[in-house]
Amino acid sequence: MSDKPVTPSWQPTTVVTANVHDDITKLKSENGKSIAILASNALCVSLMEAALVDEFRLMVNPVAIGKGTALFAGLAKPVKLNFIGSRVFKDGNALNQYTK
Repeated sequence: MSDKPVTPSWQPTTVVTANVHDDITKLKSENGKSIAILASNALCVSLMEAALVDEFRLMVNPVAIGKGTALFAGLAKPVKLNFIGSRVFKDGNALNQYTK
């Protein structure tokens, strides 16, 4: 989702600028690969509340910065996530996977 013109550098890419829930619902109904959303808390929360997220992949970077935006900030109510698995990388990052 973007409010500015975007020219994606890789394909296949769909840029969503309006009617986000309708566009994501349409994309989910098509045959193809998974949809990935990177680094958009507001969009993620909106899609979660519309029940449009099937899986979460959360990368944990072992750096304590002491400030920042809370993960899932703005979520109206708690959402129970079910742990699928985890992968730890050589640099100490961990990728945790959950379903809703």
